[in-house]
Amino acid sequence: NNFLTIPSTDVIIFDANNVLDGFSNDQVVYSTDTCNASREKFKQAFETNDPEKTTICFIMNLNSMLGKLSMSEKGEFTDIIAQAKANENIKIIIVDNIDAIKSINFEAWYKGNVDLAEGVWLGNGIGNQFTLKVTTNARVLRAEVAPGFGYIIHKGKAALMKLMSDEQEG
Repeated sequence: NNFLTIPSTDVIIFDANNVLDGFSNDQVVYSTDTCNASREKFKQAFETNDPEKTTICFIMNLNSMLGKLSMSEKGEFTDIIAQAKANENIKIIIVDNIDAIKSINFEAWYKGNVDLAEGVWLGNGIGNQFTLKVTTNARVLRAEVAPGFGYIIHKGKAALMKLMSDEQEG
């Protein structure tokens, strides 16, 4: 919900596996299906190209979502993602586990449009993976982090961060 406080920002969420179970917000285009109407809203957001407006699109479980599309639908969807790279007002955030990302890591549209030196890692284990390109000392990254912490990766450098939470810690 913090993204909704950014002026002139539209938020789109594709949640193929219904991870956000019942999420509802009138300010967000939210879809748990991969139907044409949902993809059409996605496409329209990218075609609008309003320089005064930012569109943030979260794609939850990208690999699962792509698996539910026909080959032509998948091609159309990945073409839209590829076109978004040229527009600085469009941000696409892929939310998935590292094993799912590994399975699409070598697809041409993915390699050409995803920067693996940028990202967020939740919890432990960043030093034991090879999908994200992290240049920080591996020994530092193998250390245990406390619950509620993770790493932000910017230009390959990982920095420890505290995660925001609505839950009260006790």
